Amino acid sequence: KEIQQILNNTYPIEVKKQEMLSKGASQEEADEWECLVREITQVISSKQLVPTVRTQYMRTAFQIPFDATVRISLDTNLCMISERGYDLKDSSVWHRDPNMTLAHNEITRFPHAVLEIKLELKGEDAM
Repeated sequence: KEIQQILNNTYPIEVKKQEMLSKGASQEEADEWECLVREITQVISSKQLVPTVRTQYMRTAFQIPFDATVRISLDTNLCMISERGYDLKDSSVWHRDPNMTLAHNEITRFPHAVLEIKLELKGEDAM
């Protein structure tokens, strides 16, 4: 739903910003987020950008309960699916119909897994 709103330049930026503030975000964080979203929607609109590739994967995440100092994710079964040449239905959808069969050349399977390790640093090394 939000992707379609961003593509159509109807995303409720002010409403989402107020939600961020009510959930405890600082005014500076909310202002930076608003600036970024406005820049993204402006570029999408001015350059008439549309999605061309969708990435799908299976993610397995590891973390010690209630401790985010080390988080590990393993992404497998990665594939890139072409989003070109489908019916936009007057811009009411941003992706192809999931019930349509993919042609062999419309999907690329990535033959490797991606391992990501995130560390939460404290003290002088933290950013």
